[in-house]
Parts: sequence; structure tokens; C-alpha cells
Amino acid sequence: MTRKTLWFAGILIIVVPLLLSEVKNADKPLRGEWDFKPAKEWEIDSAGSDVFGIPANMQVSDEEHLYVYDRENKRNYIFDSDGNFVKTYGAKGQGPGEARDQSSFFLVDDKLLIVDVGRIHYFRLDGTYLHSVVNSLYSRRPVLFLNEHEFVAVPLGVFEVSDFMAQIKRINLESGQETIIAHFEIFEGGIGRAGKMVGSLIVPGLTPLMTVGYGNGRLYYGMSNIYKIQVTDLSGKLLNTFSLDRKKKKVSEDIKKRYFGRYSSMSKQALDQIIATTPNETTFFCRIETHQGLIYVFVPDISRHNKLKIDIFSPEGKYLYRGNLTIEDYLTMMDPQLNNPYIKDEFLYVSVMDENDNVKIIKYQISLPELGDVPYSSRMVRERGMKNRS
Repeated sequence: MTRKTLWFAGILIIVVPLLLSEVKNADKPLRGEWDFKPAKEWEIDSAGSDVFGIPANMQVSDEEHLYVYDRENKRNYIFDSDGNFVKTYGAKGQGPGEARDQSSFFLVDDKLLIVDVGRIHYFRLDGTYLHSVVNSLYSRRPVLFLNEHEFVAVPLGVFEVSDFMAQIKRINLESGQETIIAHFEIFEGGIGRAGKMVGSLIVPGLTPLMTVGYGNGRLYYGMSNIYKIQVTDLSGKLLNTFSLDRKKKKVSEDIKKRYFGRYSSMSKQALDQIIATTPNETTFFCRIETHQGLIYVFVPDISRHNKLKIDIFSPEGKYLYRGNLTIEDYLTMMDPQLNNPYIKDEFLYVSVMDENDNVKIIKYQISLPELGDVPYSSRMVRERGMKNRS
């Protein structure tokens, strides 16, 4: 630390620059491994007469009602706490309460918010349509909502920015105010051209992405190709950073070709260009969340079998646990980009595919890392028992 000494009016003043906190972690958790110990509660494979296609986006209310957007069926579903189908809402279309091209949805306070290309549609938790507000997805893409009127916007691809420079913004829909949280340079690869057609593919786990999480009144963000996460308040003031010294995992050309082979609608010429400009190594994280005060950093795995790694940090950014989430070995977890799996209190919701290509959503009870001296799931059981006795 450097010091500057100033003399003013005969008074000695020592100026000591304030250094922000930065926690550097070795790839060795302080408290070792953490097994979430998932125990199945129920499983479902359909919503009424609709068989699941790609149930990629999930949210759960405080009443444990499950809300699902099926990306293949283009439908939004509601299930009760026991997994019973309740209703469909927010259908594809251009009428009131319909989405022309739904991107995602969020459960915010007591509202369901569907993010469409040019609007955000608001619904009650029972699926009743309320109203819509104008918002351009490709200039202000919501990645999380702070409340029903404010969200954090982050571009994903090069077509959403100019000169490859991008910003994390806090958007207020009521006032129209935009607050810049941070600037960053967006990943330039993953682009393919065939004639006049230009396309790009964004692959969590392979594509370096600006990843943002929110909890405890703080924002957590970082480019996923570097294991360093910034922590700011909602005005963008930097509070601290934490990092993890981990080696990158290599990805072979064969693995990339098998993965990208799923995109049969894209020409071989364009796909070859995309494969060539996609990194030959995985990124470090694909989601950042907070649960019971701890910071969860989800580690991507493009093989997407039945295992998931989650690095768990203290509020200060100390590496506490290497979380291991393992479900039945005949199941494959589906795309982790949009809240899959989803953690709510002591429960886990996972969209999976079995060995016969049947798609299901499974609810598990899990054990979360320690708060004080009692694991969270044990604490919940104890508190429920006390309430029942009272």
C-alpha cells in the first residue's frame, strides 16, 4: 500500500488509499465436498394432454406451485405443489396476453412476467393476464428482475451491440431511467455465414458470456471464461471481487462436432465456421445465484448427463464447498441455460430425459449447505415440527 504525506496549515495529514476487498481462492474448498442428497418427491411427464418437449425454464412460488415454459411446445404451464397440472397460460400469438416469440419468463413478487420480443407481459400467479409494457428485447434483454418494474439487462450476442462493446444496465420501466452498472467486451466468435445468411449460436459452457446473479441486495457478475466475479451494489459501486484458481477444461473437435450436429437446420458451411470460432475449452460458470446467504456458482458441462457441479462461496467470496449434485444414472439433465435445475428452499426441480428419450420434470428434496451448525433442510424440518406442535 502506498502513502502520500501532505502538509496543510501546519497539520500533518496521511492519505492512505482504500483498497477494495479481493478474495483469491485456490481450487480447494475450505469445507470440502457437499452432497445435496436428492430424494425424489414426484415426477411428471406431461401437462394435461401435452407431452413435454423442452421444459427449459422453471420458477416456483412460495406456495410451491411450479411454473414451466416449454420451449418446444411454446406453452406456459402451472402445476400445484403435488405436481398436478392446473392450467396453461400465455399462449403463442399476437393477441392480449399472448407472446409472439417468448424469450423467457420470471416470477417476480406475486406476478408472472413473460419476456417477448417487443413487450413484457404481466400475469397473476393463477395465470390471469393483467397488462403488457413495451420493451425491445435485443436492446434491453432482461436477465433478472429486481422487482416488477426494474430489471438488469445484458446482451448475449454480437448482433445486440456495436463494436463488440456491451453494458450491464439497470432498467426502470416506470421512469425509463437506465443506470450503467459495468462495461464489458462481448465474445466475437460463434458466427457462421452462408451466402447472404449470417447466424450465431450461443452455447452455455462453450461461449464466453457475461453472467449476472442477484441476492442479498448485491449483483454478482463476470465473463464466464475467467473465474473472477465482481460484487456491486445496485448503483454499480464495486464492493469486492472473488476469484478461483482453476485450470480450464479442454473440449475436443469431435465433442464440438457432435454437440453442434443437433442444429440440422443450419447449413454445413455456417456450422463449420461456428465450430472453428468456438473455444476449445469450457467456460467456468453458467449461472450465479444466492441461497440462504451463500453464493452458488454453477459449473457448466456440455455432456449434460446426471451430474452437476456447483461451487459454493461465503458472502465474502471464500470458497467453502464443491457441491456435487447427482441424480439417477439413467437420466440426463436438459439444457442448463434457463433455470435447470432450479433450487427453491430445500427443493430441487430438474427437467430430464430418460434412456427412452422421455422428457420429465422431477422434484427432489435436497440438503443445502450449513447455516451455522445445522444443514438447511434439517433446520426446515425442525422448524416445521415446532410449528406443528404449537
